[in-house]
Amino acid sequence: MRRRTVNWMHSPVTGWSVLAISILLTVLGWRLSDESVRRRSAERFSYMVKETEHAIHNRMIDYEQVLHGGAGLFKASEAVSRRGWRAYFESLELHKFDPGIQVFGFSLWVPPLQKSNLIHSIRAEGFPQFEITPAGERAEHTAIIYLEPFEGRNLRAFGYDMWSERVRHEALTRARDTAQAALTGRVTLVQETDKQVQPGVLMFYPVYRENLPTTTVAERQAALHGFVYSAFRMHDLMEGIVGQAGTELAFELFDGREETPGALLFSSGGGHSALPADYQPSFSSTSTLNIAGQTWALRFRTLPGFDKANASTQPLLVGCGGLLVNLLLFFIVSRLSDLRKEAVALAEKMTGQLTRANDGLQQEVAERRRFEAERERIHAAMAATNLEMEQFNKLAVGRELRMIELKREINELASVCGYEARYDISFAESDASRKKAA
Repeated sequence: MRRRTVNWMHSPVTGWSVLAISILLTVLGWRLSDESVRRRSAERFSYMVKETEHAIHNRMIDYEQVLHGGAGLFKASEAVSRRGWRAYFESLELHKFDPGIQVFGFSLWVPPLQKSNLIHSIRAEGFPQFEITPAGERAEHTAIIYLEPFEGRNLRAFGYDMWSERVRHEALTRARDTAQAALTGRVTLVQETDKQVQPGVLMFYPVYRENLPTTTVAERQAALHGFVYSAFRMHDLMEGIVGQAGTELAFELFDGREETPGALLFSSGGGHSALPADYQPSFSSTSTLNIAGQTWALRFRTLPGFDKANASTQPLLVGCGGLLVNLLLFFIVSRLSDLRKEAVALAEKMTGQLTRANDGLQQEVAERRRFEAERERIHAAMAATNLEMEQFNKLAVGRELRMIELKREINELASVCGYEARYDISFAESDASRKKAA
């Protein structure tokens, strides 16, 4: 088992297997990193959306509190004069603390029988051209008698009967009957001119005459004195709340829940016209706000600046770093496999050489043994031959000595008989003399 494991680890397939697995892990890491970056971007987008919603909602609550303060002024005073209204407005310093209000005013409830008296009274204050507009007889009237700043385009609203216009009428009725602040739907303010017209809204808060009951709707209708109100040009209002359109987030504000061009109150712009035709926002959302009984729909979407600000190289680094590690692992494993192959080949080569050397050595030993055996055989043969030679020599010498002895005896017999020595054996006698001398 262990051997199979070792063999698999050093197999060429192992390198490709490691590469495949490591690539899968890298893709997983890249995916997780990308999801993490996108999750952070989504959280940031959600935070920016909530911040914008809270800014709008809180500012509108502040404006509602301003209207409450104006209504309180009427409750605290026996009569509020034009000068007193202006002084109260200036003390609020709305341009500093709550920018975005186009006008802060008071619209008087005018029963039909009091219409002429009101017109004469206002004209007596130094406004000889004062009229309740639009002209005509109606069952009920309202008339804007106080408004600040009392200058510029705001003068167009002086004397305007907001009860005469359907959208304003609905909000005024709701404020009167509920004793709560009421916001209108989209309107065009009477302050608008022919240039740079903006969608507008108004917020009303009812003022009731003192010492009259206001428990029921009928009692409130009977006790109505007028309405403290604020008018807003929506572009100016939104820029006063959220500032200039950013480069990261665009949002659109709609009157009601329907996101139609006719209901559009405000669009942050954000350079939409310069966006590529195929640009798709990374994130978008739609939400609603309830402001003084009126529903606003907000549609948010990101801009290229958001993508740039939230761009992260983390997924790229994870992917590229992982790829480099993958290739390094593949190289190491493949190299280990190659080294094992080379080691095995070298071992086989050395084993072959060793085997051949061992075979040659064994052959040499065998040859040496054969040589030794042959030498022993020859040595034994020579020894036997020497022995035979010695024996032969011994026999030959003995015979020679016997012959010499016989020849000496013959010579001695010849000498006794008076004959000459028949055999010459002087060489044997000289050899015998030398041996004695030695």
